[in-house]
Amino acid sequence: MGEAIISRRSVKKSASGAENNGRSWKTSNLTGITVNSVLGDNGKWVATTQDNGVFYSTDGKNWTQSKLTSGSFGAVCCREGNWVVGSLDDAGIFYTSNLNSWSAAYPKKGSFKPGSICGFENGWYAGPSTGLTVYYSSSTSGSTWSGSNSSYGGVNQIHASINCCMVACGAENATSDSYGVYYRYSAYNAFSSSNTKVPMRCVSRMGNIWLAGSEENAGIYYSASGLSSLSQSDKTDGSISSIFCANEIIVATSDSGTPGIFYSTNGSNWSDTGVVTTGAKTIKNACGVWVCGTCEGILFSLDGINWSRTNISDKEITSLCNSNGLWVAAGPDGIYYSELV
Repeated sequence: MGEAIISRRSVKKSASGAENNGRSWKTSNLTGITVNSVLGDNGKWVATTQDNGVFYSTDGKNWTQSKLTSGSFGAVCCREGNWVVGSLDDAGIFYTSNLNSWSAAYPKKGSFKPGSICGFENGWYAGPSTGLTVYYSSSTSGSTWSGSNSSYGGVNQIHASINCCMVACGAENATSDSYGVYYRYSAYNAFSSSNTKVPMRCVSRMGNIWLAGSEENAGIYYSASGLSSLSQSDKTDGSISSIFCANEIIVATSDSGTPGIFYSTNGSNWSDTGVVTTGAKTIKNACGVWVCGTCEGILFSLDGINWSRTNISDKEITSLCNSNGLWVAAGPDGIYYSELV
């Protein structure tokens, strides 16, 4: 494997004298199984897996299998100490407040990819990848769900920000007339569609800049005037796997077409970081560090532009999270963690 990084900067020390984490990783006790998604919130973590149910942790390092011991699960979300996960086996949504014992929510149907459930205002949204309606729940626990006015399905991701919920549609079960971005500014069930009928994989927002990443090698779309009208940016190729905004910079990853890491300050004009990879899967920023999961392992950056390889250099990473200063990464070989040292 060739060196994937074209530039490297020394990692700065934090004010406390501890080195920023994200570049030195350890293997957790959860190995040898495929982890689809991982999320941490307030000192608790949940991981969804392929065929092995749901695991949880109270430190992000040591994992225990919950009473959901079988089945495949994708999406995971936490809101006010309540957790929900979405089945990948068309079994719907499950909820808990104690991490171990999970109950089936109503209705008991739908498959939910990682990133397709989010907490929003006083409730939740969940978008199935199968051809069903987008669901919403106003219950604190996430125990009961209703269908919105949106009957498209084929949801890849739902993203909530201040006063807006965005839905990216373009999963394999979507029909071409439901491709694109759907959004709502108020009321749980009032969704509208944007002008762009392109299969979309991810959505994000930085202030008044709205962003959508395409599913089929069509690059990135943006708007500075709301979601009703999206325009294609100068990043016109690549299947965009994730977009994250922090510190007045937008960073996006692509895992096919033109795989790599790209950045922008306005959503319209994009630059290539020069990272060489067969696929950049997911990106996050926390604790002053950018972290990216790729097909070849984990990369880190202090500015989102100049990237360096970590000690995890031969494992595919598809999910990242940071909670209480602890980074957790997951993929087909299990879970890894990185902490302040």
